[in-house]
This record gives sequence, structure tokens and C-alpha cells, in this order.
Amino acid sequence: MKLLKSNAMQDDLIRLGSMLGLSIYLVTKAGAGQWEKNMAVTGLWLVIITALLGFWQIWRDKRMTPEEKREAEREKRDERSRMIQDRAMRNCWSLEDAVLIIATIVFVFRNQPSVYSILYLVLVVRELACVATRWWLERKY
Repeated sequence: MKLLKSNAMQDDLIRLGSMLGLSIYLVTKAGAGQWEKNMAVTGLWLVIITALLGFWQIWRDKRMTPEEKREAEREKRDERSRMIQDRAMRNCWSLEDAVLIIATIVFVFRNQPSVYSILYLVLVVRELACVATRWWLERKY
């Protein structure tokens, strides 16, 4: 129940739902079978629901008292919340790194350079973006 009251967690869940729904819709809309059409409709419904939740959140934020706004802002900037989010992202990135490296090795042994070169490029670009963002933030703060 506490997670449902957390504005930061609600933002994350809305972003996840919209990304998931859009990806399901885009991947399955080209399919000709009934299952693909059903999945595309499900993805589209997920996008619509998360959009409505986003609008509800905006409406609710406008109706907040100044004290509630300060509390919500404090919650987003809370050190514990930031630490948990950073740790979750670090764990997910470590898992993603491992999956990308394993996939790259598999496609190297299968001799498919078009696939493993793209996987390796994704790994390198993501790491470069993380380092550049950290460098920029270190300079800024």
C-alpha cells in the first residue's frame, strides 16, 4: 500500500506501463494471427490506461495543498528513495551487461557478425552515455 502512495514509484510505474504497452503494440501489430492482434490490443489498452493515470496524477497534483506539494517533492528527493532507485538501476544494468555479453559471445560463435556487432555497439554506447552523464553531473554539482 505504501508503494501506491509513493509519487516517485507511481511515476516509475506509469513510465514502465507506457513503455511496455507501446512496445507490445508495436511488436505485435504487424502480425496477421488472432493472437498477435489480441496482444496489440492489450498493448494499446495498457498505453491508454497509463495515459489516463498520468492525467489523473497531473489533476491530483494541481489539487494538492502547498504542504502536500512540499511533501511530494521531498519524497522525490529523499536520500533513501534515491539510494534504492540507484541500487535497483545498478543491479538491472549489471544483469543487462551480463545478458548482452553472453548474447555477443553466442553470436560470435555462431558467426553472425551483423548481430554481435550491434549488441556490442549497444553495450558500448550505453556505457559511454553513463560515463558522459556522470562526468557532466560531477561538473555541474
